[in-house]
Amino acid sequence: MSSIPIATNSEKLKGKQTLCYINYFKDFDSMKNIYFKYYRSKSVKMKIFWDQREAMMLYYGITLFKGITIQDVGTLAFDIETNGFSKDSNSEVFVITNEFSQNGVTETKQFIRDDYENPKQFIKAWCEYVIEKNPTIITGHNIFKFDIPFLIHYASLHKTSLKLGRDDSNIFTPERSSNKRVDGSQTWEFTMILVEIIHLGD
Repeated sequence: MSSIPIATNSEKLKGKQTLCYINYFKDFDSMKNIYFKYYRSKSVKMKIFWDQREAMMLYYGITLFKGITIQDVGTLAFDIETNGFSKDSNSEVFVITNEFSQNGVTETKQFIRDDYENPKQFIKAWCEYVIEKNPTIITGHNIFKFDIPFLIHYASLHKTSLKLGRDDSNIFTPERSSNKRVDGSQTWEFTMILVEIIHLGD
C-alpha cells in the first residue's frame, strides 16, 4: 500500500486514508526492488506486506478472530529442558512441559523422555497432544530463538519431524531471515517459525 501508485498495476482505494493505493507485483523480487527504490523517500508513504498470507488477508478482507471471544481462544504455553544450548549430534530433550488454557480452564501436562521407548515416540506423543488440544496460539519464552529450533533439530536427529499443523503439515522456517527495527540505531535479526493455521507468539 502506498500514498501514490508505485507499480505498473495499482488500484485506488476508497476513502481518504494516506495509504490509498494497493499495488500488485508479478513476483517477490519486483516488490522488493520497488521497496528499496522508495523506502528512503519522504514524498512516498508506503507499507509493504512481506508475509504473503497477510497480503492475501488484506486483499480479500479476511479478519483474524472475528466474532470470537477471549474465552474461545485456546492457548498452549510450553517449555523444554535440554542438555544444553548447542544443536549438535549429542542434543537431548528431557522434558516438555505444557500449560493449555481455554474457556477459563487450565491444565498442565509433562512429557518425559524416559517414559517412552525412544526419542521418536517421545516427539510423536507431544505432537499428538498439541493436535488434540488444537490451540489457536502456541507460546512460550524465547521459543523462536531456542525451543522450537532445538526441537526441530532434535526431531531431525531421530528421523522424524514436528507435525503440528492443523493440516498435518510440519512446522517450518522460511528461507529468509526477518528483521525487527528496534530504534534508529538497532535492528534485530530473527527467524520466523511457521505452522499452518496456528499462531505462534514468543
